[in-house]
Parts: sequence; C-alpha cells; structure tokens
Amino acid sequence: MDILLVQCRPKHELNDFRYQSENLALGYLAASLREAQYETGVLDAHLLMLTPEQTVQEILDKRPWMVGISASAQDNITATFEVVGLLRKNRYAEHITIGGHFPTYEHDKILTHVPGIDSVVRGEGEITVVELAEYVKDGKPLDDVKGITFRNCFGEIVVNPDRPLVEDLDTLPLPHRDTIGILLEKNRRISMLASRGCYARCSLRSSTGVPEE
Repeated sequence: MDILLVQCRPKHELNDFRYQSENLALGYLAASLREAQYETGVLDAHLLMLTPEQTVQEILDKRPWMVGISASAQDNITATFEVVGLLRKNRYAEHITIGGHFPTYEHDKILTHVPGIDSVVRGEGEITVVELAEYVKDGKPLDDVKGITFRNCFGEIVVNPDRPLVEDLDTLPLPHRDTIGILLEKNRRISMLASRGCYARCSLRSSTGVPEE
C-alpha cells in the first residue's frame, strides 16, 4: 500500500456509538489520491472502535510509505498525537501528515510540540495531498508544495504559501465511500455535503480563519 488515510478515535468515545458518523474528508482525499494512481487505503478507527494501540498495529501491518490523519476538531487531536507517538515508538519512519480544521489553525504549534509529525495540510486537501504524495515519493524537498507547513531536513518549521481555493468543485472526483458498509451495518448516519464553506462571517462560526477568495 502507498498511502493510508486515518481517522483516530477519541478515548472518551470508545464505548459510545452515538458519535459515529461518516468522515467524508477521508473519502474525498482517497478519491483524489486514487485518481492519481496511488494505492490508497482508509482506516476509520472512529467507526471500527479501535484503540490507539490497535490503530497503530493496523497501520504497521499495512506498511504505507505515507500516513495521512484527519483531525478535524479538538476532540480527536489528542488521540491523533498519541497514535503518532506510538508509530514513532514502533520505529515507523515514513512520512506522517495531518489535516483538518484544527491543524489548519494550529499548524506551526502542532509541528513545534509534536516532533513525530512531518507536515500539516492546511485548508482544502484534495489537490495538496496529491502533490505532497508526489514529492514524498520522489524524495524531493517540500518547499514548493503550496498549502502545507512542514519540518525540513534541518528541523526548521517552514510555512509554505496558501493554496488557492478550488474554484469549481465539480472538477474534484466524488468521494470514495469505503466505510459506508460499516455505517449501514451499524445503522449509523450517512453523510452528504451540498456545499463547501459559507458566504457569511457569523460570529458564532468556529472556522472564520479559513482563507477565502
């Protein structure tokens, strides 16, 4: 396997089925990577009820040369950091990148405090993650990959320029819904997105920091 896309499961939700739902971000990223001919797997530890230790073992068994973790909010960021730490403790030496709302805002702080993470994908990830995979596979420096923050070979944290927003969402492949069978079996929610972003700037929004054009 080339790339494994992962969502970690917060420990406080390990025994609670109410919070289970589909992570469409994994589906969109998987579709884009597969369209670019990368063998890509999806591991949703949230749906599979996996502990951090079980999640790490699944990753090690699949042996990808890049791991991408979706950490959309604070509730699973702690589990994400734990999984990354366990991967490094088990001598996983390949590229680990994370993305989502929370990492987009705290990208530099995350790389400062979690040395096991190699890069953060900021904002929309479909185009960025494909370009990142190309550079990682070829062993090229990441300085030209827009929309990421990364740690270079000297250990310095580098913030690359933002990637422009996708103007025509119809150019993106439809999400690959690898986990839909699990959802149907457990009678869980099936997700649908009718738009991306919002034209308003409501004060109650938690994501007003996302670049807008």
